[in-house]
Amino acid sequence: MIMGRSGAGKTELALTLVERALLRGEAASLVADDRTLLHVESGRLIASVPAALAGGVEIRGAGLFKVAFVEAAPLYLIVRLVDRDEAERYPGGETWEFEGISLPRLLLPALSSNGDSNALSRAIEATLFYEKWPSNEG
Repeated sequence: MIMGRSGAGKTELALTLVERALLRGEAASLVADDRTLLHVESGRLIASVPAALAGGVEIRGAGLFKVAFVEAAPLYLIVRLVDRDEAERYPGGETWEFEGISLPRLLLPALSSNGDSNALSRAIEATLFYEKWPSNEG
């Protein structure tokens, strides 16, 4: 789930992630834009879309559009788009918690703070899909 202030680039980043996954032949779809409902089901945090907003996105500067979507999906990662000086260069394993469920969290620069949706997508994909480099500590 991508969080951040209005105009931070949440929708642009979400659509970029979906496009990149589809190009790799992986299944991907938007769940919700603007408002997301959260609930716990079988020990997992589930995101779902309010019925009135299902399939709609705002493309800033262009208007409202229909896109493919799924009604609900489990969450695996929280991405918070923040001002550049708050973004983490090397995340330290921070988490975000909701109703007793803890998920890894990344703080990435908002697109309005000169973040690039492809670069941010790579950071998210690495967190979710790549093996971490072994630590040099202890």
